[in-house]
Amino acid sequence: MKLILGSGSARRKELLAGLYPEFEVDRPTVEEKVDPLGDPRIEAMNCAMLKGLEIAAKHSRGKLISCDTMVYYKRLIGKPKDRADAFDIISQLQGKTHQVITGVYVKNLETGASLVDYEVSLVTFREMSSREIERYLDQADYLDKAGAYAIQEEGRDLVKEIIGDVNNVIGLPTEKLQAMLDAI
Repeated sequence: MKLILGSGSARRKELLAGLYPEFEVDRPTVEEKVDPLGDPRIEAMNCAMLKGLEIAAKHSRGKLISCDTMVYYKRLIGKPKDRADAFDIISQLQGKTHQVITGVYVKNLETGASLVDYEVSLVTFREMSSREIERYLDQADYLDKAGAYAIQEEGRDLVKEIIGDVNNVIGLPTEKLQAMLDAI
């Protein structure tokens, strides 16, 4: 059965290729609307479903996957607007544990069956000086990353501990995804 990944994320493509070597990619264009005061698990699932419904309207066969990953520490933390925002985000997270939440939406386009769920991983950053954060920002590609980091890149140096699915922190909880695809 044809598999469609509704995402433009290179990280998700790499992780999905580890499970399924052949799939199509269709990048969603829908604007994400997140309630900053909402439950982060619900917000992640809603964003994943919104992306998936946009992609589903363009296809009639196969199974569709869409995801949205968010960082939560006392509030939802999105992608930084600029370097100063990234500095503030990393400063807030350093020495603390935050949640990485990925909403996952899957749909069988032929039967109409669909599921939406989420995965939560806990990430603890090591303590860092302002100088260390500046050095990280000099080296890292942080602007398109929730929480201003990616653990598969320079962001791995910020992390002290991960509890839960490491792939979830990268953006695709592969075990949960496999179970969801099998169920539809």
